[in-house]
Amino acid sequence: MTNGGSSTEMQPVRRTKSYALDTLEHQAVKRLDAHLKRLVERAAILVGAARGTLVVSDPARQSISTSAVYTQDPGGIRQATVHLHEGMTRWVAAHRTAAVIEDLALDPRVQELGTLAVGSLLGAPLLQDQQFIGALIVSSPSISAFRPPHLRLLETLADLACVAILQARQIEAASQQSQELRIQLELARALSMVEESQKLLGLAVAGIRRLVRCEEAVIFTHQPGTNELYGVAGLGTQSAQLAERRIALTDPQSVTAWVAQQRRPLLHSSSARAFVGPVTEALSAQQEMSLLSVPLLFQEQLWGVITLARPAAFETSDLRTMLAISSLLSPALSRAERIERGRVADE
Repeated sequence: MTNGGSSTEMQPVRRTKSYALDTLEHQAVKRLDAHLKRLVERAAILVGAARGTLVVSDPARQSISTSAVYTQDPGGIRQATVHLHEGMTRWVAAHRTAAVIEDLALDPRVQELGTLAVGSLLGAPLLQDQQFIGALIVSSPSISAFRPPHLRLLETLADLACVAILQARQIEAASQQSQELRIQLELARALSMVEESQKLLGLAVAGIRRLVRCEEAVIFTHQPGTNELYGVAGLGTQSAQLAERRIALTDPQSVTAWVAQQRRPLLHSSSARAFVGPVTEALSAQQEMSLLSVPLLFQEQLWGVITLARPAAFETSDLRTMLAISSLLSPALSRAERIERGRVADE
């Protein structure tokens, strides 16, 4: 089994157009950071708050993080304040509504966080069609420091922050899409120049490494007229265990065999227990792993299966990327097989 290497390297990337997009994205991120910091500062000053934070959700990692802060404290914002604001952000996210706390010391939501706090707090959600984007949180050491007009002002500023974040994410998505397309075109050129199957597999592994985040990836090949799949290439710490591993197409416990039989892709969540065979266990390394598996098909002929594993759930964008890789690798494997068969006949 290869470990992602190959004697055939991809051609250098022409970066003229993509570099402009990358630069645009970098500049947009810097502008967004500065804009959000100013917005949080203005929000805190306008409502008379001593501290303010903007906490933003990360859908890919299913987590939240503090994006911008403001404080009147000379030593900077305290970790306890960050913990309090992020804790209330989770409450705002769960209820999709504003948080209004007149006395932090008596509020049960604050007590559940295990944080000692005094004063009052306001929190406004950042929402797009009820999708949680983040929360704008302000707090004051004074009890009952905020009134309804303060909340309305905070909600307005939260809407402005939401618009800015969504616009920045659109720029980031466009840049990422351009980069992925560039790598796919590079992979297609490299595959078209190679005639040996093993080198094609090495190039495919290198492409997967660059395009899809995963802990493990294994390519299985299938020979026409046989009822087995053979592990031939991969990346990750567990892939070596699958070197020369054979999987029966009829194996009911194998994700890879199911995809080969059905000839369609499969997204398998980490909590699902439908496939718990030895290959699945090897890929998961005895951990809870999500799996993504796609068939290698060309002209109705099955040439193999690619199976990926990682702790986080795979997205539909990952599936689209892997189907694109499959559509490039499958005809290349078919062409290589014809060339190798012709060489054998000539000998």
